[in-house]
Amino acid sequence: MKNLVSTAKEQAVINIIADHLFHDRIYDGIHTILNAFAPNETDHSLQGVYNGIDNAFALMDIVDEALCGELTDIFYNTTCEPHEIRTVNELAEVIYYSWLKFIKDYYTVKKASQYERINKNTRQRRSIRRVCS
Repeated sequence: MKNLVSTAKEQAVINIIADHLFHDRIYDGIHTILNAFAPNETDHSLQGVYNGIDNAFALMDIVDEALCGELTDIFYNTTCEPHEIRTVNELAEVIYYSWLKFIKDYYTVKKASQYERINKNTRQRRSIRRVCS
C-alpha cells in the first residue's frame, strides 16, 4: 500500500494514526514490564491518555458521532486482527483506507435513506391531496 497517499492532508492523517498505534504499543509494553516484576501486587498502570484518532477525525472534518464510533471500532478491530507483522505506518495505511471505504458506504447509505424518506413523504402528501380533492 505504500505511496498510495496523494495529498499532504491524507499523509498527515495516516501519520496521526501511526502515532496513535505507536503510543498504544509503547504503553502496552511498559504496562507489561511494570506488572512482570510485581505479579502478586496490584496492577500497575500508567496515565496514558492519548487519542490521536480524535485528532485524525478533526483533520478529516468528521463530526458525526455515530460515524466516529464506527471508525474507532474499525481502528481497534484492525489492530487486534491476526495479521503478518506490520510496521505502524503500514497498519495506519490499512486503517486509513478502511476508514475511507466505510465513510463512503456510510454516506451512501445515509443519503439513500434520506432520499427514500423524502420520496415516502412526497407519496404521502400526494395521496393526502388525492383524498382531499
